[in-house]
Amino acid sequence: MGASLDSKRGTSNAQRSKDRKQRTSNNQHSTSNAQRSEDDRVAKHSSISNLQSSLARPWDEQRVLEHLSLVLTAAPPHYTPATLTRAGDYLYRGDMTNAATICARRAIERARGLLPAYILGAKCALTARDKGWTLECTEKAIRASLQPLAFFNKKLVLLKSGGGKMDTDTSMVEALLRLRQQEPASPLWAQMLGYARFERGGWEMIHSLNEMTAALEAGATNKTPYIIGATAAAHAGNMGRAQAILRQGLARYPGNIVMLNNLANQLAQTPSGVEEAMRIAVRLQAHVRADDWSQIRKEIVLDTIAVVYLSVGRLGEAQAMVDALLEQAAAGSRYAFRARIHLADITFRRGDLAEAREMVQAIKQGSSGVPDEDIVMLSALRAKVRESKEKRGRDLKWKTD
Repeated sequence: MGASLDSKRGTSNAQRSKDRKQRTSNNQHSTSNAQRSEDDRVAKHSSISNLQSSLARPWDEQRVLEHLSLVLTAAPPHYTPATLTRAGDYLYRGDMTNAATICARRAIERARGLLPAYILGAKCALTARDKGWTLECTEKAIRASLQPLAFFNKKLVLLKSGGGKMDTDTSMVEALLRLRQQEPASPLWAQMLGYARFERGGWEMIHSLNEMTAALEAGATNKTPYIIGATAAAHAGNMGRAQAILRQGLARYPGNIVMLNNLANQLAQTPSGVEEAMRIAVRLQAHVRADDWSQIRKEIVLDTIAVVYLSVGRLGEAQAMVDALLEQAAAGSRYAFRARIHLADITFRRGDLAEAREMVQAIKQGSSGVPDEDIVMLSALRAKVRESKEKRGRDLKWKTD
């Protein structure tokens, strides 16, 4: 009994001794981890301090560049992207843009979404007037931001709309969408988004109409929303809305040749509008005689006059306009394609179905890259020719029987 108690007592003492050793070991391990964490913190702070203090000496930029060349060529990299960004910002504020640019570029190489690095890069790129790098840094800054600032969106839009023609890629559309949310009362962003949607075409046309309508409601007073909005409405098949927008535009800009031309074209496609279309066509012909093409291309006006004459059955005058259009339009262009459709239509209306059918087939073979609305016009003519041929066949069979 006593031996049994002594044995249990000895086992208990041994277990307590083992537990004490384990706790001591754990404490030492925790102390070691804490020390390493503190060492890392101190080392990081020292790294930042060393780089910034070494650059803070009263050196000129050339000496700073030489110093950066030495410290940044170390392998493996000694400074983190965050450290390089802070040093670059320090240099940028000290008007040492070239040195700041070196830090920015090196930081961006390993930034992995570090927003301040992209901001520094954008500032350096703007100072250097490097459009390509500014655009790259701005796009990266937007991607790295949960809610990109209006500044970045505006800068991206500015960069992508410079140089004559506005880019309409996805990043541009997304930036304009964010600006519409950030500044909903601005007619500028609505108009630019509407234009981008219009240029992208397809299903985005209806969004173009909505944005141009919003731009007009917000107070836009230039011609673009009227012209693009009306064209988008016509593309969606809403001729009444298209004509209403153009009439609003003409009330603000009386006699504007572009709006008059577009209105005549759309009126000619509705039976109730052909008389007004003819009155406008007379004004368009006067414009052709004046030979003033500062606002609109000549082939566009010739095409519209031809469409109007076709709508009222004045085939001789339509033929004259088409001949002039073929002389004016470049071979292979959209308006050369439309002129061939008009010629086939004139041939069909004159009763030569076989010739009209051959002309339509030939036009169809060269329709690659042509706008959808012109393909629709060709398809409609093809259907009319086929229907007339079938009807003539039925009539002939009836007479024979």
